[in-house]
Amino acid sequence: MYIALRILNPISWKVTKSDPLLWPVSERSNLRMLDPMFTQYLSINHDDYPFGKGSGTNVCVVRDGQYYAINTDIILEFDDPSENIYDMQEIFSDLLSRVAFRTKQFRIARPKYDFMLHGSGFVPLENTCIEIVPVKAAITDFLIKTAISNDDFQEILKDPKEKDVYTGIFLSAIDSYFDGDYTNTFLYCGMACEIALGLSCDIDYQQAVDEHKSGIIGRFRIENITTAKGIIFKDPIYEHLKNASFPVKLRSLLLYCKGKSLFIDKEKLFSTISKIYLTRNKIVHTGSVEEEKNAYSINQKNALEAIANVAEFLKWLDLDDNFPTPQNVDGELKWILTR
Repeated sequence: MYIALRILNPISWKVTKSDPLLWPVSERSNLRMLDPMFTQYLSINHDDYPFGKGSGTNVCVVRDGQYYAINTDIILEFDDPSENIYDMQEIFSDLLSRVAFRTKQFRIARPKYDFMLHGSGFVPLENTCIEIVPVKAAITDFLIKTAISNDDFQEILKDPKEKDVYTGIFLSAIDSYFDGDYTNTFLYCGMACEIALGLSCDIDYQQAVDEHKSGIIGRFRIENITTAKGIIFKDPIYEHLKNASFPVKLRSLLLYCKGKSLFIDKEKLFSTISKIYLTRNKIVHTGSVEEEKNAYSINQKNALEAIANVAEFLKWLDLDDNFPTPQNVDGELKWILTR
């Protein structure tokens, strides 16, 4: 008897006949992640329909002779039911986060789970089929563009690097928009702006400190401070601005660190990011923006505008801006990924 943890988020995988049945979860030797399409290697019945039976009903789309699994069942099995399932959930959340970071599949930015208790062995749905559907929806278009292959996944498992927090938060903003939760869209957009701003300035500051140690004098006012543990390097102006409010950071810290002004370069973007952050603060502190005339009203149009402007802000900060952005085209929601 064991517990299975089912991931409910739609994930897009580019499927080939040579994909392995099992992909190991590197953090724990007794866990394995089932291939999204199979519980066993399948006999090939037809060249144009290479899947015999799967671990559940999957939606599969075909484009240019390539097969993509959409909305597949991904199962994490526990050989020992006494394992701490929430510990395992955290591990799997990390894996999904890595997939989201690599592909920008925003639907897995906030993993959703279901728990199943089984008797002896996993209960495969022996006679289930794979539904092949025509490519119609724009969201499917996006999932195909961001589909992850087995090679991608193997690289993700080996990647030990910490990911930038703002990426996951901005993906959560996009996911919230897709769910029609525009309040959370603004919350996540405001958070992403604040974190990304701090990260971008920290990168510039650390580079300046490294140059200072090498004798290069830049625009920062870095001082050598002797302590009991040795010499440390600090810029009091940077330290002061870093601890200031977001509006001060947006106007002054960026100018000090990057040598360019968002207010001068892109005054409209400066005003929009300020408004997004004000909206986020009003939601956090009062739960409403109704009495704040300078904040955004919470609706689809404004949430759409917020996402587009955050993506532009990330680009101005010289950070990763390669995110899917929703656009309304002829009244129909389109998802555009700029690669």
